[in-house]
Amino acid sequence: MALKEMRMKAIAAGERHCAAINSDGNLYIWGDNSHKQVGQCTPLLADLPAREQCERMDIADVYSLPVCVNDGGMLNINPPIKVKFTDVACGARFTMAVSEGGLLFSWGDAEGGVLGHGAEKVNCSIPTVVSPFDGKNRKSKVSIGDATVSVANNDFTVKNIACGSYHSVAITQAGKLFSWGRADGSQLGLGEGEQIEGFVDEDDYCVSSPHEIIVPSVSGWKQASCGEVHSCAVTKHGDVWSWGWGEFGQLGIGVSAERFPPGEGGVRSKIPRPSLIDPSNFEFSQIKQVSCGGAFTCALTEQGVLWSFGTNDCGQLGVPKQDIRQSDLPIRPNTLQFYTFTSVACGSQHAVAIDIGGKAFSWGAENHGQLGRLCSSKYAMDPPWFEKQKSGKWLTNSERASPEAVQSVSKLTIVQAACGMHHTMLLSDPDGENKEPTAEDSYPKPRHDALRPVVGDVSGSPAMPIFKPQSRLPPPSRLSHAGVHL
Repeated sequence: MALKEMRMKAIAAGERHCAAINSDGNLYIWGDNSHKQVGQCTPLLADLPAREQCERMDIADVYSLPVCVNDGGMLNINPPIKVKFTDVACGARFTMAVSEGGLLFSWGDAEGGVLGHGAEKVNCSIPTVVSPFDGKNRKSKVSIGDATVSVANNDFTVKNIACGSYHSVAITQAGKLFSWGRADGSQLGLGEGEQIEGFVDEDDYCVSSPHEIIVPSVSGWKQASCGEVHSCAVTKHGDVWSWGWGEFGQLGIGVSAERFPPGEGGVRSKIPRPSLIDPSNFEFSQIKQVSCGGAFTCALTEQGVLWSFGTNDCGQLGVPKQDIRQSDLPIRPNTLQFYTFTSVACGSQHAVAIDIGGKAFSWGAENHGQLGRLCSSKYAMDPPWFEKQKSGKWLTNSERASPEAVQSVSKLTIVQAACGMHHTMLLSDPDGENKEPTAEDSYPKPRHDALRPVVGDVSGSPAMPIFKPQSRLPPPSRLSHAGVHL
């Protein structure tokens, strides 16, 4: 089934599979299905009996064409009803999706309790509702005088879902934050193992059902993201909290293995509870979005300024890896400081950001073509570790790590990006007009009163002055009119 004739409104990428939701709320998935992360979906072979079609699909390992999840009553829901989806996220080998009514569905590999269905390690090929986000807690009884009335309860009505490799985080309509899955790196933000109800799966502590992350000083959350073994979330007031494995500085709170004696950094840089990133590190700007990569993180302010922190071994922070190996505090990439961005997405070792003009910029590792450059890297795969250049330096897996515009889609208006482990998806607006950036739009003249030192520069060099772009608000969302190009 081709998607080019459809209008899509949301996309997601996992380790080896992809997902997209069209304007009608239909969810399409394709890619690796070895752990049922695509699922048992709408039959593709119309000339076969229905039972044989389903049997073939249930054992298929790869789907090279998108298949529809919610077409034909293939959801595990009672009573069977037509479901429209609003949000989707992909883990390493599992998938999560939110329905129009706030129900949360999950399917795929159940390892580590990532599906939220309990401790049983049973892969699920049919999207199944996750409790307590199954609609049974929608009403609360409230006493008013002598009467008892039912009122809407949005505490368990899911609004957004985010997936890491083996854990998930959900935000409800009431602004509450829940997490579940593997907890070996404290990526759930629930505390140490004995403090939460869980189980041990292959020496890793896991939580198989959603638990609320409670931070007394936070009244509500608006956005969250999950990395390999760390997580971040943004409050309604634009503050960023992070937790999990911080060995490479990916938490942005000034903690990394380098801060501790040799042999102690890995364990001591693990943060089991949410920790606030000092707002001064973002120049006191409110954050509207965070995106967690493998071992790095990007944050975007309400004014469209991009910040990054964590490992920089492939240039995924947007600066040359020769300049900064890693940063445990937010930094502003000099090459991107004059652009105003509306969204950012992080993969395992690469990132993609969309500017206010609808142009996509990519940087980081490109050894699998994930940056979308016209000229791919010299090496299609990582070179053997023992190979060296004549200069004695290790061969890199990326020759062009610095941020550049993706020229192959320069004539399109891009509205969203999704990064998987080694691949990228872009969502375009077919009705948009992508004009060439003007000096006023993308290269504002620096103001002398906007000079600021680089925050969190750990390269050992003197802080360099950077220019703060003028504040601009992003254009109205056009996702409802968007189409996907594959």
